[in-house]
Amino acid sequence: MMHAIPSSYFCYYYFRDEMLAELRGKPTTRAQDIMAHVADYWRHYEEQAEQSEPRLDPSKSWGGIHELELAFDVMDALFNDRKEVWPVNVPNHGAMTDFPDNLVVEVPEYVDRHGIVPLSQPPLPHHVAGLVKALAEYQLVAAEAAWQGTRDDAIRALATHPWIPSLHVAQRLYDEMASLLRPYLPERLLQ
Repeated sequence: MMHAIPSSYFCYYYFRDEMLAELRGKPTTRAQDIMAHVADYWRHYEEQAEQSEPRLDPSKSWGGIHELELAFDVMDALFNDRKEVWPVNVPNHGAMTDFPDNLVVEVPEYVDRHGIVPLSQPPLPHHVAGLVKALAEYQLVAAEAAWQGTRDDAIRALATHPWIPSLHVAQRLYDEMASLLRPYLPERLLQ
């Protein structure tokens, strides 16, 4: 429908109401679902670490095995001069002309013993670029708030997310999350 290769996370934006209804209908949150399986994942990794030929089971990972395999493939292409193309997250540096150079983007990269070189990409279609740019800006300001910001910076960052309808909602959500995560947050994010 969008005439673009979709990211699996786009369903949360293009089908927001349906995804919210589905998630609200579940007895557990996504975080609870992930945490319920973490012990099994670590046990599997420990068992495989003891094997002479480890075999990781994709069903015993929350998406991480495929990313791990990709990392191995990229390192193999780099160190063994395979001259292959792989998707890699790197600072943009002009690969996507409609995004800032300092933004990290995932694009096809040419990988050989000389390094990783982003392949220039055509601009995103306008009907896709708006959402991607909005999410990129949200991630940027959220990261800046986490690294060096204050509570107010974090609230402003949250307010930039496409799902947050108002500054008041952002403030209520932030205060609720910060209260639950208080032991893990620096004081500058609590004041």
